Amino acid sequence: MKVSKEDLNWAASEGLISAEQAEALWEALEGRATTHSKFDLAHVAYYFGALIVISAMGWFMTQAWERFGGGGIFLISGIYAFCFILAGRTLWYKENLRVPGGLLFTMAVCMTPLAIYGFERLTGIWP
Repeated sequence: MKVSKEDLNWAASEGLISAEQAEALWEALEGRATTHSKFDLAHVAYYFGALIVISAMGWFMTQAWERFGGGGIFLISGIYAFCFILAGRTLWYKENLRVPGGLLFTMAVCMTPLAIYGFERLTGIWP
């Protein structure tokens, strides 16, 4: 259900709220609407950037399998995941940038399969 200014004016005319309350409520709702995320060009750039990073990390690890071995893959993917979490935490909680912070958390989660693979190769579990 969407509330319009006319709805608030109707409530004021019916005596449910005062005209001042209706105006104050409308201003508060307008302020709240501007703080919500909107899908714009910046968000497209965030998502595209995250896609590039996730793809690059996957490609890098496929190229580096034989060079770094299981321990190297495990260590590198773990370090990247840790860095992504720290950066995401900073953006999410301190800067209140939910979209880029959430994408950094997603990129950290995408490091998990690589870390598990590296761990399995390191311990000899991987066939």
